[in-house]
Amino acid sequence: MFKKAFWLYEHMIILEILFNWMLLSLLYALIGLPMSLLWGSTRVVNVAQGEVIMLGAYTAFSLLIFFGINPLYAFLVCAAWSSLLGFLLYKGAFSMFIFKHKETEKSSILFTFALSNIVINAGLLMWGAQLRGYKIMTEHIVLPGLVVSLNRIFVIIVCFAAIVTILILLHKTWFGKIVRASIDNRVEAQLCGINPDVVYLACTFISFLITSFSGILISTIYDISPNMGFFYTMIAFLVAMIGGLGNIKGCLVAGFIVGFVQTAVGYLMSGGVALTMVYFMFVIIICLRPEGIFNWAK
Repeated sequence: MFKKAFWLYEHMIILEILFNWMLLSLLYALIGLPMSLLWGSTRVVNVAQGEVIMLGAYTAFSLLIFFGINPLYAFLVCAAWSSLLGFLLYKGAFSMFIFKHKETEKSSILFTFALSNIVINAGLLMWGAQLRGYKIMTEHIVLPGLVVSLNRIFVIIVCFAAIVTILILLHKTWFGKIVRASIDNRVEAQLCGINPDVVYLACTFISFLITSFSGILISTIYDISPNMGFFYTMIAFLVAMIGGLGNIKGCLVAGFIVGFVQTAVGYLMSGGVALTMVYFMFVIIICLRPEGIFNWAK
């Protein structure tokens, strides 16, 4: 009887680890996609991506706390303000970096770094530094050998649906062909008659939209704070660097790699050690293969 009980316990632990791995992997892949798409297409490095995630999370939080509106309606609100923000940033700054500056990456890093600090301090003034959160879809579902909360299943489903949608958009449509052509070789794409300004604006729009949506998903399962952005910016960097700039399929694989390292090390040791291992892997990959493990084949 004791052997059977021990086997059931081990079975449940393994299933829990696999479920958490799936959750983190899909979430990290979704977070890394905007960084990879924007950086790969426009050469703009958005180090304020974590702060856009934070704004998306606080949009859902504020709707519930201040207005009593279901946080899921934040997807509509975020679609509005993230689209406007992406448009204004592209027309006001990103387009200047792309078409007038030779070193787009350096200029964009400095600009978005300053922007991230402005957003963080504004967030601290509005919401304070303490951790905040809300409860939604906290009902538990009993699966064979596993008990999980409904909100985590919701995040997995939405992340999977969003990633599949992006893959279809970029690999099965004419728009995707144009974007991938611009990422692969922007000079030849222009010679073929592709308007780079339209492509870059569309990529900026998609990037900010996905980023704000990922913030909503994060807020449904984790506590949030105005200082949460740095961690998710680093995750986005790591996923983009492993997957290769502009390589959406590579980002999906990279998300599973990062998620596996964090989940496995976190279970065997601790969460702090897991994050250390993730950052250590980030440093090694940048040193050995700065163009990304799964970069586009030229």
